[in-house]
Amino acid sequence: MRFGLILLLATVLLITGCPAKTSPDSDGDSPTATNEGRGIPESWKIGEAMEIEDVMLKTSDGVEIAASFRPAAGNAEKLPAMVCVHMLGKTRQDYKSLTKQLSEIGIASLAIDIRGHGDSKMGGKIRYSSFSDKQWNECVKDVNAAIGWLLSRDNIDKRFLGLIGASIGANFVIKAGSRREVKIVVALSPGLDYHGVQIEKDAAKINNKPVYVVVTDGDKYSFETATKLAQVMQKQVEIEIIHERDYHGTEMFRIPAFQEGLIRWIGNHLGDMHREALTEEDLAKKKGKEGTVKGSSK
Repeated sequence: MRFGLILLLATVLLITGCPAKTSPDSDGDSPTATNEGRGIPESWKIGEAMEIEDVMLKTSDGVEIAASFRPAAGNAEKLPAMVCVHMLGKTRQDYKSLTKQLSEIGIASLAIDIRGHGDSKMGGKIRYSSFSDKQWNECVKDVNAAIGWLLSRDNIDKRFLGLIGASIGANFVIKAGSRREVKIVVALSPGLDYHGVQIEKDAAKINNKPVYVVVTDGDKYSFETATKLAQVMQKQVEIEIIHERDYHGTEMFRIPAFQEGLIRWIGNHLGDMHREALTEEDLAKKKGKEGTVKGSSK
């Protein structure tokens, strides 16, 4: 497992066509950012992606959160999982391609529609456009509800959960990132303050966990935020700066090979943690059996 601050200042990802122009908290009018058709290497896969199961979650304040659960491929009884949180104005569908690839490498996922978005309900339809700063901060409860739902599943290894969020969704996962069950955090284009959702103090609380922050240098506010997070979080954060691009949040999925690199990072951290734990458990069981055999032969 690799820790430490990485500033990839020389990274230049080339892309055909003109990059989209976005503001730090875009209202989501641009097309859904998908990466359909760009698969991961066959050697990474442990099986075919599982089908999605749509579910409804209940938050601590009674909001109904629409979510899509995709189990992990593989034969293990309990596998790690990621919670996926979209940008402002978007929905859980932005993560459909990513969750497919996570499933193929043995990681389950739960992508949610935060309150005011998609199919989620608050005693009827209430759009995010009318939210106060207080209501935006309450969206962290949606992430906590997703974590709680995964913890209730028998086929999820409750010790190994990760969070990924984009734009204001990145702020939500950083605020939830200090929870004990959370082992990794991925933040795509976070902002120090999006609609009153401030993250500097919460980022400082995330100790000894891999955190991956990705921004483009043309997205000035997120770029400045990444610089500040590098100072606040120090050793546990890795920061990647994609140069000569101004994509924001999940719009970075349009960059060739970006999603593949994201899958690699998650697999190298959450996946490796899980495999190491299973290996240690197998060794402990083996030693236990050997001790029992020796004891019974006396």
